[in-house]
Amino acid sequence: MDFTGKTVVVTGAASGLGASVAEAFAKAGADLAIIDLNEAGIQAKQEELSGNGGTVRGYACDLTDFDAVQELGKRVWDEFGKVDALCNIAGANPAAVNKEILDQDKKGWDVVVNLNLNIPFNCIRAFVPGMRDRGYGRVVNISSVAGVMGGGLMGKGAYAPAKAGVIGLTKVLAREIGASGVTVNCVCPGMHFTPMVKDLNNDEGSRNTVQRIIDQLPLHTAGDPNDLAQLFLFLASDYAKFMTGDIICVDGGYSMH
Repeated sequence: MDFTGKTVVVTGAASGLGASVAEAFAKAGADLAIIDLNEAGIQAKQEELSGNGGTVRGYACDLTDFDAVQELGKRVWDEFGKVDALCNIAGANPAAVNKEILDQDKKGWDVVVNLNLNIPFNCIRAFVPGMRDRGYGRVVNISSVAGVMGGGLMGKGAYAPAKAGVIGLTKVLAREIGASGVTVNCVCPGMHFTPMVKDLNNDEGSRNTVQRIIDQLPLHTAGDPNDLAQLFLFLASDYAKFMTGDIICVDGGYSMH
């Protein structure tokens, strides 16, 4: 797919799946605004991705800060002149604060919900009004199979409700904004060999959990983030113009259980 002349915003782009998605768009010729909390990491990613044909600019921002995200949105719109697609990928599941519901304290709950539900909301408010006004846009949110399945091995406690909230956010926004020419879809990944999962697999204490998940998959392997990135390109393209409010599981068959 060719994204020459398209401006794409990718959050969480310094590492993990966000980095894979940013790399895929860069290779497709897109002009990229890549955002991450990690300032050094996002600047390194900007340097790495420059030279593919499109403009690449990296921005460091705390995406949990609503006002800071709105200011950044104005800056990106001013510098690029338009935003054609928003890929809402930033998020995290910090195990230290995420516990089973009846053991979950309010502070930990707020941290996880802030990272996984408030961030996409903040970014939607910053970037999507301009899409609506232009009459064109693509929003691709990321949830998790945990949000579909109600937790389980892929995520417990606050994480699954927060990711289920992203599914609800996707459907509501798709319904509200569809007449404006903006589509909104959601990807729900299962286990993929991101750097974080690879690190877990290399850790003796965590390896059994990773293998237990893989053993439950009909395909008996974790996914490749580079393959998953291509789904984001498709959903951000005009090939997907008749898709909106769709929730797509990419989980090796895990959600069939």
